[in-house]
Amino acid sequence: MKKILVPIDFSCEHDSIIENAKNIAKAFNSEIRIINIVPPLPYEIRNRLEVNSVSTMGDMVGKLIGSNTYEDLRNEMARNLKSIHKKILDIKRKLFAEHLNVEAYIFEGKREESILGEASEYKPDLIIMGSQGHGYRFKSKDGGIYSTIIKNVNCPVLVVPKHRISSKKAKIS
Repeated sequence: MKKILVPIDFSCEHDSIIENAKNIAKAFNSEIRIINIVPPLPYEIRNRLEVNSVSTMGDMVGKLIGSNTYEDLRNEMARNLKSIHKKILDIKRKLFAEHLNVEAYIFEGKREESILGEASEYKPDLIIMGSQGHGYRFKSKDGGIYSTIIKNVNCPVLVVPKHRISSKKAKIS
């Protein structure tokens, strides 16, 4: 097991995903490739912003954009990308500090397609991903994104469950 692909979305469970990847990489002297997928700006909004003209979708797009200008949206996207970049570099540095071979990438695209594309190109021996999270919990027609990944790759997929915190109070005697 030499290559591990780790798609993360910085949800609450990403620490567990990284911890699993770290432990397996140490045990098998594996390389880790961490990826984060940034969803693309919807075409209608991108087109409206680029062309800056009224189209047949004008009213709907105008409501989606609100009072934001192209510059406002571009600046917000840049801030989000800088934040993701910082987080992914922090993870990479921590894993490097533990003498692990780590690569980290940010892609723009649809999550399922991007993960499957990266799995096809990188050819990992294992994929480690979360069962839920900010982005990966959204359902495809056959289940979660992880379900689609499992059905369409040629390697094992370790799905890290979301940690549940019990709402029951422990009785202390």
